Amino acid sequence: HDWAETVRAEVESARRREADLAAQLDAALARQAEAEQRASAAEGEARRADARAAEMAATARAAAMGSARGRHAATGGASDSDAVRVMQLEERLPPPPPARRGRPP
Repeated sequence: HDWAETVRAEVESARRREADLAAQLDAALARQAEAEQRASAAEGEARRADARAAEMAATARAAAMGSARGRHAATGGASDSDAVRVMQLEERLPPPPPARRGRPP
């Protein structure tokens, strides 16, 4: 009789531990899914920011080149000083942003 009571108590204890571990696992999986969702949203925002920066740099480059071409046409043709000025303008433009790599799976 004592032996049966002991076994029942151990089985109940094991079931409680199992339920507790299952709840901990569920909570951990929910936190992981939430973290992955936040990381994905941050990556999307970073890609959009990179695209905006590249677009702004391209617009600035085109404006600088258009301005240089306009001066070139106004002076009636190519001169060494025009070519030097275009190169100086290009050097002052920021480089395009580096391509973002997706995060490894």
